[in-house]
Amino acid sequence: MLAILLVPLIKWKRSSKAINNKIIQLIPYDFYEWKSGVRKYFYPFLLLWLGILFGSFQFAVVPIGLVILWLVIFSFFEINEPASFLIALELPPKEFLFLKVKRQVMMYNQLALPLIFVYYIFHYNEWFLPIVELSILMVLNIYIVILKYAFYQPNEKSAASQTLSSLGVLSIFIPFLIPALFILIIRFYFKAIDNLNFYLNDFDTTT
Repeated sequence: MLAILLVPLIKWKRSSKAINNKIIQLIPYDFYEWKSGVRKYFYPFLLLWLGILFGSFQFAVVPIGLVILWLVIFSFFEINEPASFLIALELPPKEFLFLKVKRQVMMYNQLALPLIFVYYIFHYNEWFLPIVELSILMVLNIYIVILKYAFYQPNEKSAASQTLSSLGVLSIFIPFLIPALFILIIRFYFKAIDNLNFYLNDFDTTT
């Protein structure tokens, strides 16, 4: 009984941080979509990635897994961040958009490439499949970022962005839609620049 009374007086000190916090700290500070998404879905996301890795000896696991990973990441962009997050980077619209696209492609590749590498160990005869799939997913990664900022409104979920994003999801299963995505990327790129200019005009050195 006396020992129990002493418990509140003991200063507990954790020797290490939780694994999810350590991984979240590896994500660039300005990529808040991923920080928020990984924090929200960390353990399911980790189990999914490990499941794909350890199941890669089966032919279909990695190709299907890469699509499922992208669909989870797609949900990270569902709700727009506050305008203050955009302004904090102090970048003009074109540089801001380029940074967001680069981050998205980089982060997805860091998840996908180890899985593809293991896939090649077991299925090197089908080397072309991951290359084609990854190329399509890269287009989709660019598409969802540009689409988000083409219809960006602070702290809101854009109905137009969600509707047009469904075209990107469909293109995974209907590759004939990919050429349409290239056209939409070009079209919405200029719309995204105009939309971002409202928030980032003070940092645009070309005006």
